[in-house]
Amino acid sequence: MKKTIIVVSGKTNTGKTKTLSKLCHCIEAAGGNTSNNIHKHKDYLAWFNYSQTVVGVQTYGDRLRDVENGLAALIKHQCEIIVIASRSQGATIRHIMSFAKMHGFRPIRTTTNRVKADSIPYEDMNSYTSRQLLSMVDDIIAGTL
Repeated sequence: MKKTIIVVSGKTNTGKTKTLSKLCHCIEAAGGNTSNNIHKHKDYLAWFNYSQTVVGVQTYGDRLRDVENGLAALIKHQCEIIVIASRSQGATIRHIMSFAKMHGFRPIRTTTNRVKADSIPYEDMNSYTSRQLLSMVDDIIAGTL
């Protein structure tokens, strides 16, 4: 398995936080254990023991200081896979890419699925994207991605 940072990037209010919050609930439902409170707050940092791997998730990433502090905490908890929100460009994404290189993580950049269709609510698309992210985490752990 390769140490990996999955960066969910996008502009403000594009569903990054909601998608990553749903990812945490998916990890928990799939057997991941955490001592972090993922049910109380909208924005949070959590690490899970999941499939014999430490997976960290930070649901927020619009401000550089938040990204710096979050990554420091996740590396302290020996996360092998990190999923983090970030802006598409600017200081936050530059810091994440620098962090990845410095700590030997492979970066993967993705976005939330934004569908312009009145028949599909954004909430459903956030759930769909969170399940895709969990599949990506599973494939990284399995060594197939």
